[in-house]
Amino acid sequence: MTRKLTLWQQRFVDEYAVDLSATKAARRAGYSSKTARSQGQRLSTNVDVQRSIKKAVEEQAQRTGITADEVVQELARIAFQDASDVVAWGPDGVRVRDSDDCRPSAIMGHIEG
Repeated sequence: MTRKLTLWQQRFVDEYAVDLSATKAARRAGYSSKTARSQGQRLSTNVDVQRSIKKAVEEQAQRTGITADEVVQELARIAFQDASDVVAWGPDGVRVRDSDDCRPSAIMGHIEG
C-alpha cells in the first residue's frame, strides 16, 4: 500500500528526478546543507519515496523520449571524444577545425564515424 507523500518528500522526489543525486535533491528541496546528505540518504531508502522516484523517472523518460542509459552513453561519447577531431594544434596556437574537415561523428553523435 502506497501512502501519500508529505510535501517535503514530494519536493525531494521532484528534485531527485533532475539529476538523480539524493544530496543535491535534498538541498534543493529545502533541507539544510548540513543535513542534506543524511536526509537524502534517509529519504531515498523510504519505500514510498522510492516508488514515487521510479514513477517520476519513468514519466520523465516518456515525456522526453530519452532514457538514463542514453544520457550516460552520450556523456561517455563526449568524454572519450578525440579532441583532435575538432581542433588542431600548430605553431600559431589552437584552432577549431572547419566542419568540412571533421569526421561526422565528431559533429553529430548519432552518426557513426
